[in-house]
Amino acid sequence: MADTQGTLGELLGALSFASDLGMGQPLEHGLRTAYLGLTLADRLRIGPADREAVFYGALTKDTG
Repeated sequence: MADTQGTLGELLGALSFASDLGMGQPLEHGLRTAYLGLTLADRLRIGPADREAVFYGALTKDTG
């Protein structure tokens, strides 16, 4: 039996790809936004819980 368990990041990443396509954005636009958000979080020395919120928030920013 195949493992169908995924992580929240994988689920939101797939949703982000679909959102990119639906809104006419270049593919991986949401992932680039998440990367930039995490880079800023590093510079601001934000803690792990808030970094996680930045990552997930950036992935879902265009989902409506």
